[in-house]
Amino acid sequence: MRAVIINADDLGVCESTNLAIAEAHRRGILTSASLMANGSAFDHAIATVVNPNPRLGIGLHLALTSTGRALSPPDGIPLLADAQGQFRHGFLSLYRLTLSRPVEVLNEIEREACAQFDRVVTRGIAIDHVDSHRHVHMIPRIFAVVAQVARRYGCDTIRMSDEPLASLRPMLHLSSVPRLLGNLPKKIVLSTLARRNRSAARTFRVARRTFGILGSGRMDRRALIAALSGDLNGVTEVITHPGSGDGDLPGATAAERRFLTSADRRAELLALLDPDVREHLQARAGLGTRFADLAN
Repeated sequence: MRAVIINADDLGVCESTNLAIAEAHRRGILTSASLMANGSAFDHAIATVVNPNPRLGIGLHLALTSTGRALSPPDGIPLLADAQGQFRHGFLSLYRLTLSRPVEVLNEIEREACAQFDRVVTRGIAIDHVDSHRHVHMIPRIFAVVAQVARRYGCDTIRMSDEPLASLRPMLHLSSVPRLLGNLPKKIVLSTLARRNRSAARTFRVARRTFGILGSGRMDRRALIAALSGDLNGVTEVITHPGSGDGDLPGATAAERRFLTSADRRAELLALLDPDVREHLQARAGLGTRFADLAN
């Protein structure tokens, strides 16, 4: 069996991202999107992307760091968020907290994860997968909590952020080397954590391989074709971040603003719309599918 899910992260982060995701699905090869329940454009995403496009698979893009505010009351998650509800931590500092104060912080993470699941399911959306902003769910103790909460909400598919190192070879070209090298430490850390998380995921459906970590930030035409040129047996997830390049987010950090406004967001959208990419996908694995379709 060959099943390829082309997923867009960050649905709901801002309106321009929402519109790009809708276009990539209607006119391109995008089959799935991960929705930020705490995104500033969450309602816009429901109205313009989710409801009008019933064939788009929708997952939860759990947010526990930086972007956006927590959905739980701040006084109930003091380790996770400040008095205004703004998340306090990045990936590494949250990882350290799960080691130094595991009981307290994991209880808070469970509370916030439930709040984010609740906000999506109460809008009548069937969540067919769960992943997270900046792959924070891959922190082992957080992974176990997220898996438990996902199961509680009837979701049996979780992202295993483990990209084959072999995917590096077809992506190597002069213009991509700095980005690939910059993402390599992240890929190594996530693959190491994936090995630790396999046992917690044994009752879940996970993709056999995930592309879009080494190329994260610019999964353009060349990167997409490279990803789709390797071994596609089993289930493959390709992570993308399409946008228009003019998106912005009030209260965003400088790094987040650079990411949303980068011309790379437009390059990813154009790649998802590219007829040559569609033809390549169709020749290798047929048109993409959704995680929900795998259950059938």
